[in-house]
Amino acid sequence: MQLSRTIFPFIFIVSILLGGCTLAKTSLPADIADLTENPVTIPGLPLTIITFVVDIPISPTPVNIYLDVVDDLTGPSMNTARYEMSQVNQTRYKFDLPVPAGSIIKYRYTADLGEIKTEHQTSGQPVRYRLYAVMGPGTAMDIVSSWDPNIIDGNFGAINGIITDFETNQPVPGIYVTAGGSGAYTLADGTYKLNQVPAGTQNIVALSVDGKYNTFQQGAVVATGFITEAPIKLTPVKYSNIKFTISPPEDAPKGIPIRMIGNLYSMGLFISDLQGGLSTVCLLYTSDAADDLLCVDLGGRRIIKKKNKIKINLPY
Repeated sequence: MQLSRTIFPFIFIVSILLGGCTLAKTSLPADIADLTENPVTIPGLPLTIITFVVDIPISPTPVNIYLDVVDDLTGPSMNTARYEMSQVNQTRYKFDLPVPAGSIIKYRYTADLGEIKTEHQTSGQPVRYRLYAVMGPGTAMDIVSSWDPNIIDGNFGAINGIITDFETNQPVPGIYVTAGGSGAYTLADGTYKLNQVPAGTQNIVALSVDGKYNTFQQGAVVATGFITEAPIKLTPVKYSNIKFTISPPEDAPKGIPIRMIGNLYSMGLFISDLQGGLSTVCLLYTSDAADDLLCVDLGGRRIIKKKNKIKINLPY
């Protein structure tokens, strides 16, 4: 297999909340709702076209098929971008989506069958999301097994493998591997198993949730009743220093934590079930803390106490 690499983007949100590390709906007072002071500008990334092509189960009547792009932070139940796909033939649909180069798309397919139905795996479980690493113009070829968990196509196989570090040849645990709508994390020995993967050509993506390794992506052929062996070697990413300087409002009560929420596991708490199954992290900052940097573990929450500045090493 050839190695593929892409930039692992990260997203963070800085907010002030009274509760623990649970995301809650909040409303800003009118006098601070329009935050225009010291705006942050981020250079735009070049866009590239990814063509999503999906084969669906045969339907006796025409159906509308949608590509649902899942919000990276809030999960499938909120902020999903839905695009109607064009029908190619009785079972094939396509859609061209412009996306930033270097991004990782989390998506799945839905159908309008009188009501919106989400695609299901051959195991009968709903597809939480698929992954596609954008490395340039490309095509994502997918197969939907069923819209009904009680009606499952029996044409499936399996994908097994081990993920190792390209430089050290040591196994890498905690890598999320997905193909055909199913996913699994590598174990302590670096092995993974994807069972009941639909037969056909599937896109394997290996994602380092903590950002320590470049994303791997490659196609693999799955045959009915057979196991496809897919060993993967990941290349480590380089690190750079990013310094966050956070200034709470002068009238903010002391002790209210400022939370940085994003998709980098290494930044703090890993939330594994966030309104639909996606994961994010939460880093707590306390405005009235001591001058010395101090990490405190409160029931699994990683709290960094610092009066003015936070400095974190992040992969890029």
